[in-house]
Amino acid sequence: MNPEKIQKTTPLSFPTKNNPIMQNVTCSRCGTPFKTVASAANETPPATHFCCAGCALLARVPVDEKGQFPVNAHLISALVTGFLYFNQLLFWLLTLLLEHQEKIARASQFCRAGAVAALAVWCAVAYIQWREQAARRADYCVSAIALGIHAWMIAGAIISGATPRAWPMAAANALLILWNARGVFRGKKSRR
Repeated sequence: MNPEKIQKTTPLSFPTKNNPIMQNVTCSRCGTPFKTVASAANETPPATHFCCAGCALLARVPVDEKGQFPVNAHLISALVTGFLYFNQLLFWLLTLLLEHQEKIARASQFCRAGAVAALAVWCAVAYIQWREQAARRADYCVSAIALGIHAWMIAGAIISGATPRAWPMAAANALLILWNARGVFRGKKSRR
């Protein structure tokens, strides 16, 4: 055998910054298999793994036998995010209604409020991702795309002197929320 060929085809057996070792794990809440970076030899691996921020958040909201749960920071952050997104949609719909009634000045105020609400929703989702420590590279990419859509709509409005378009920001936040809660829709894995 040619030693150069062996050296080129033998994979590294230790993690480096550019080539971490990946391990197959399953989500502790919904059972979805996924890959994550393996723990270093001197670190203790986490006992639980979550496929998304939604599964991590739900796993941290305790529920008793009767289906009741106490109010905690995880639940409050999810409710605040939902409230902000509801207001973003409300501002967008009020903008459409006022434009239909030809009250353009008032409609532009609601449209700007919707843009602020869109950024607040994005920040709330980013905070949940950061706090739950379950985000992976794809989650950060989806968040960056959503933020890019917000920036594009707001920058385009500033450059053109018009109000920002609300529906792309509402759609971007809807996709961002759904992406971060993708494991929630799969249900809870069965205990055997």
